[in-house]
Amino acid sequence: MEDALRERVVAALYEEPDWVEIGSRLRRSAGARGTDPIWLIVEAFDYDLKDSSQVEQRERYGGPFGLMIETTAGVYPTPLDQVDEATIRLWSELFEAIDDPPVRARFGDLLWVRRAGPAPYRRALEAAEAYQVLADRQGWHASERATCLTRALELAREINRQDLLARVVERIVVAARTSMATTEPTPGVALQLIEALCALPPRSQPADVDALLDLAAKTYESDPFIFEAVVDLQISRVRDDLAHVKELARAQVARWRAAADGQPGLIRLAHLQRALELARTHGLQAEMEELRLAVQSISEDELDLNTMSVEIQIPRDKIEAFLTSFFRGTGWPDWLARFGAHCPLQEPRDQTVQQVEALIRAHPLQYLTTKVILSPENVPVRIVSTEEDHRQVAIVEYDARAVTLWAGWASDILRDVAVRQRPTMAELTQHFTTEIIATEVAERVATAVDHFWERRYDEALFVLVPRLESIIRELCRQLGLVIAKEPIGSDAGGFLQLGALLSSLKGRLPESRRCYLMTLLADAIGINLRNRALHGLIVPASRDEAALAIHVACFLQQIKLQRRSGAE
Repeated sequence: MEDALRERVVAALYEEPDWVEIGSRLRRSAGARGTDPIWLIVEAFDYDLKDSSQVEQRERYGGPFGLMIETTAGVYPTPLDQVDEATIRLWSELFEAIDDPPVRARFGDLLWVRRAGPAPYRRALEAAEAYQVLADRQGWHASERATCLTRALELAREINRQDLLARVVERIVVAARTSMATTEPTPGVALQLIEALCALPPRSQPADVDALLDLAAKTYESDPFIFEAVVDLQISRVRDDLAHVKELARAQVARWRAAADGQPGLIRLAHLQRALELARTHGLQAEMEELRLAVQSISEDELDLNTMSVEIQIPRDKIEAFLTSFFRGTGWPDWLARFGAHCPLQEPRDQTVQQVEALIRAHPLQYLTTKVILSPENVPVRIVSTEEDHRQVAIVEYDARAVTLWAGWASDILRDVAVRQRPTMAELTQHFTTEIIATEVAERVATAVDHFWERRYDEALFVLVPRLESIIRELCRQLGLVIAKEPIGSDAGGFLQLGALLSSLKGRLPESRRCYLMTLLADAIGINLRNRALHGLIVPASRDEAALAIHVACFLQQIKLQRRSGAE
């Protein structure tokens, strides 16, 4: 290594900076990228070391070193498994040339993860020793120091050094107790350390892990989120003792119920809902009944919900051209065919997923916190917490907005069909009769359309919705898909629910169309038209709701079966 390059790195190490600050100092003095080799060293300091509890991030990055930036334009720094050999050699030279803990820990660990050089084992050992030194640096944030200890623990296990493992375990126990003994205990630090101990094989765990967990439960009992995490660790240690598990679960439920008292309506609802979820998970029947009653007792006024509206401006000429396009052809059969052929969701589905991903990147904060999704009747239907849950829900909500926008236009188009050329009931019945729609079902579809044109929207919706389910069930039957389940023991058999039928049609219908049917008819966080209608939650039906149901019927009328390749 050139002396000048080494001196630049050494100069950035004064006053015990952390890795981020070292990278910033080197970056400020760096020359042009591609010509100044210091950039290869800056990248090494810019990796984000993920703690062992960050499982999802580690799986995505293929190891403990995550990226700082991920955009559609690229990523930074270079993913560790893609770093070229010339850079690896430079890192190896730097590790040998500078005996300073941040350098020894970072570069020794990077080289170990890459298994680079003639002695990666030695580098892992020296990195673990350096991490322990860094854990004592008071100028570093407590969470950084905790990460140094947990990473040292991992390295000790990876290289199978039991003496090193024992020393690090002892230090982690002291650090966890110290963290909980401060005036303002930091739960993230103590839990990170205790979780690392609980993840060890039983023979390597210290004798006082349970005492640490008891201390953590007492220290953080006022915070139901942290208390739940602590008790989850306790449950994991006594999983075979069902009575003890239920006792601990009852403590979690009680903690959430106590936290709900005195809170505003929406927060109280969320806390009670979490308590109910835990009670259900652990089979606490008495607590479940009490909590359901408590949830039901919260009035809409107590929730203090606010209405948010968004205005979308679309040029009038574009709307008129769009609506007019449905009336090409010779008469009403062509118009209803064009109406049914339109899908408000994008095809291919990849476009929707990409747009939702862009929204998540543009507004990340709203996708980081746990949220409770309420039905239109203000009943909790989904708790969203994980990254994947947020992504899936965001896609459904995106689809639901598209369906809602289409609904107003759909009702206008359907109205104008009758204004221009209204068919008779007999003509409508014949139109809707197909190989998957029996004549008697088609007659009820025609009746629903007639109700719509007579502005009897409630009658239109409630006549049509159960027939839509029967048509979809018949479609599945003719495609050779399972439509019923057999009785097993005391569990009754019967037809599969609509959501299950629509799920089975994946690959048999265009995916945008299948997702449209699912979002509109059966998804609890979508429009959920079928379930809300048949459970008596729509009173009365709106013009738009009736039009959407008729739109589905017009689509189903067009399906032609190809016996070997599925539905078109």
